[in-house]
Amino acid sequence: MTPRIRRVLLLVLACAGAVAARAQTLLPEIDPAEKRGERPYEMVWANRRESAPPTLRFDDLHGWSMRVSGGAEASLQATRAQNVWDRPIARLRYRGDGKTASRPAIEIGLPKPVEMPDQSDCVEMWVYGNRWDWVNPPGTPAVRILLHLKDAAGGAHVVQVDTVRWEEWWLMHRKLPAGLKYPAHLESIEVAGGWQGEWREIYLDSIRFYKEKTAPLRFAPRPRRNLTLFAGQAPGGNNGPGVLPFPTREETILPMHMGGPFRNSVRQQSNAFVFDYSGKDAQVRYRFEPEKGLSGITAEVDGAAVGRLMEGGGLKFADGRVGQFRTARQVGA
Repeated sequence: MTPRIRRVLLLVLACAGAVAARAQTLLPEIDPAEKRGERPYEMVWANRRESAPPTLRFDDLHGWSMRVSGGAEASLQATRAQNVWDRPIARLRYRGDGKTASRPAIEIGLPKPVEMPDQSDCVEMWVYGNRWDWVNPPGTPAVRILLHLKDAAGGAHVVQVDTVRWEEWWLMHRKLPAGLKYPAHLESIEVAGGWQGEWREIYLDSIRFYKEKTAPLRFAPRPRRNLTLFAGQAPGGNNGPGVLPFPTREETILPMHMGGPFRNSVRQQSNAFVFDYSGKDAQVRYRFEPEKGLSGITAEVDGAAVGRLMEGGGLKFADGRVGQFRTARQVGA
């Protein structure tokens, strides 16, 4: 390698290092000019205190590290801008490259692995979120929070505690994998997703591993239900003396029909299912095309289209996977 090529290579490596450094910033000191946040008023009024000491707190970031990938940029800083237990926390600011197909990830490394209490079977984590899942804001895609664990047998385990699906403080909770061999350690925390090009932020307070006590629930017998149960349906806790005063009729909460004689029917029409109501008051039709999922449900009233009733709807699992309709069949007349 000639001296000139060596200099060029060193310059390229230096530029790459500078870009990487800009992509990830860790600031263990609190900004002295920042306004201090208040605890949630509900917790103040209730005089709420921590039920047990956490396994890990985010109030001291000295010695921590951070690594980004998949086009992510992030900064982690100690702060008092938000407050849940009257102590400093960590603010994670993050953004991606604006491409929905990208896979941005932020891995937060600890000064050293943190030993989990022996035989822990649960984890909970206080996180201040930035989105309501039911709103699904397009500019703030959900991020997943994952914990990287290693057990005594050397097995690596990744536990997704939750996705950020709320605003303000939330106590996340998750059962740990059944096969963990103790002693086990928490090695790092990962925040995955967040491909949007604009900066967003969440706050991290603490993580607690513990063994959950799940004593059997016991209830006094309750009155029986005031309706006929379906074949095979269990009465649940309603197996005591007496009968509930509600519902007042077998049809339960269905509204009374005051429109005179009517007829309901259902039939399959090619790859769709058609549900018809025909009465003196109106003609109502629902049409379901399964291959379009919930977006395939349309309605008509007296022949005029009302619209697609569940446009964009679907099935979403807790781990972030999205379900799809594959088949549908008519059961009964």
